[in-house]
This record gives sequence, structure tokens and C-alpha cells, in this order.
Amino acid sequence: MEPVFFPQKPPRPRSEYTHVSAAAVLWDGQGHVLLQEREQKPGVTYPGFWGLFGGGIEAGEEPADAMQRELLEELELSCAVHFIGGVEFDFRAIPSRAALAYRYFFGAVLTDVQIGALVLGEGASMQWFSPNALHRQLSNVLPLELPILSQVAHGLLTP
Repeated sequence: MEPVFFPQKPPRPRSEYTHVSAAAVLWDGQGHVLLQEREQKPGVTYPGFWGLFGGGIEAGEEPADAMQRELLEELELSCAVHFIGGVEFDFRAIPSRAALAYRYFFGAVLTDVQIGALVLGEGASMQWFSPNALHRQLSNVLPLELPILSQVAHGLLTP
């Protein structure tokens, strides 16, 4: 059940996935990454965990378009994003989840002006993490995002 990172497109047709989503690695000019603390309320999976901003891709929506829509909804942020890779995660062994998921990852470096204009629209809080601080938080990040955030924390993925 370990997530598998793919630097290119998904290994299966989109129709084979139960859930397809997009998430953004947002860097500041010093290489810190912005994470969202998940709310602790019913219906939120992994409450209190840290994760990237993003969400589900709607039927017929392109992944990059979904990413930009989610950034507007969650941070009131409009910015160009570039594709980094993706992760496949097989939840089918978990009876309550029973899903095969794929998450597209996009990246962007934000300007000071963009950072100053961010407005948290979803989640309990948001926080910038240096690679070292992120490394200390890896046990408390969303499983689907662990492969990409581990690369960031270890300096293998930079802006």
C-alpha cells in the first residue's frame, strides 16, 4: 500500500481511478514550502495532518485547470503552475476507502506580493516550512503526499 511516485503521466487510464486529484508544492523565494493544516471536524480525512493545497479533479477538467481552480478556492491565489509528477495510492485494501487514487503534483514559486495576498479559504491553518522543519513533520503529512514532500525535505526536489 505504499504510494508510488511517477515523474510522468499516470500509468493507467484516468477511468481506472476511483479518485483523481491535484496538489501544489508552493515555494517562497527561500525554498520554504507552504502547507495546510487539515481541519479537525467530521468528514475530514487525516484531521490535524499537514498537506499541500489542492483537491479533486472534476469530470472533464484538465489537471492543471483543476489545480488553478483549487488555488483560487483555497488561497485566493492565481498563478502559473508546472507539472512535477504524480502518485498512485491503492486504498483498495482498506474496506472503508476501497479506492485507487492518483494525485497530480504541480509546483510554483510565489512572489512576495503573492504571498502577502494569500487568504486561507480552507483548512485550520497554513504555515511555511523550511526543508529541515518539513523533514521533522514527515510523520504528520498526508500519505498521498509523503513521496513528494519527502523529496522536498531531503533537497531532492527544489524550485
